[in-house]
Amino acid sequence: FSIYQIALKIVSRDFLIIILIYGTTMSLKDDHLAHADKIQSAYKDLLTSSNQHPECIAILIFYRGLHLIEALFSLYPTIGHCHSHQQREDILKRQKCFENIWKHYYQLYKASMIARYLTDEKFIKRTLLTCYTRNGVQTVLINHHLRQIEKSIKKGIKKLTPKTHSQSK
Repeated sequence: FSIYQIALKIVSRDFLIIILIYGTTMSLKDDHLAHADKIQSAYKDLLTSSNQHPECIAILIFYRGLHLIEALFSLYPTIGHCHSHQQREDILKRQKCFENIWKHYYQLYKASMIARYLTDEKFIKRTLLTCYTRNGVQTVLINHHLRQIEKSIKKGIKKLTPKTHSQSK
């Protein structure tokens, strides 16, 4: 296992937050699913706070999607664990079976980039709220794009996970 560190820094008029995550790279489906659930808990807490911090939510839901995808990839012997965003994107873009996941993951990726760097993929200055309303972060990013990823991942994991004796009854 290799050590990784992710530092997210989000700056807006109202807040500055730095999130540091230290750990080992995860290669097992259950590890990624557990981490995705922790991230979900964090963004749900933010959704109920008085200042929802939509930028933080956008970043968290992107990483929830990422860990769900890594959980699915861990079931493919030829894919396993991705070591970069680019590697993950290449797999999602090039394999037809991941077409739906890529379409929605890319929208979360773009929103998280705007939230982190205040520019879009063409380096045009943007804020998350110029692209999505506060409500749009929840309705578009969570309730639509993230839900589509979650459905596809659940279906893929179910398809690739061997049935146990108790499941087949």
